[in-house]
Amino acid sequence: SLERTRYATCKHYLCYKFNIRVSACFITTRMGLFEKDFSQIPCFRQTFMYSISTGLGAGIVYFLLTSKIRQATHFGVGSYAIVTLGYWAYCRYNFSKEKQRTGQLRKALQHQVAYEGTELESKVKGQ
Repeated sequence: SLERTRYATCKHYLCYKFNIRVSACFITTRMGLFEKDFSQIPCFRQTFMYSISTGLGAGIVYFLLTSKIRQATHFGVGSYAIVTLGYWAYCRYNFSKEKQRTGQLRKALQHQVAYEGTELESKVKGQ
């Protein structure tokens, strides 16, 4: 189910000229599916920003070239779907590669700290 979660953010300002304190509270709503916040999903925002703009642009260009509303709509929705699937796969692949590299680097740094000052360090550096 699609759930909305409300968060209140308050900021306090001091006005030195009139010696008063002003508080401003903003209520933000985050939407999530199955209690997952969309903003926390990697690649979600980028994928949908690219696909919506591409679908809209492709639909408008197709309409300007052919003046057929129905076909232009189909073309725009189709290009939206193709760009969404293609860019999502591309972005998630790069995200997983970067996550794997980060894990390898973290592991190597842990080993470096563990071996520092031992004979094993000189053997590894000597190779």
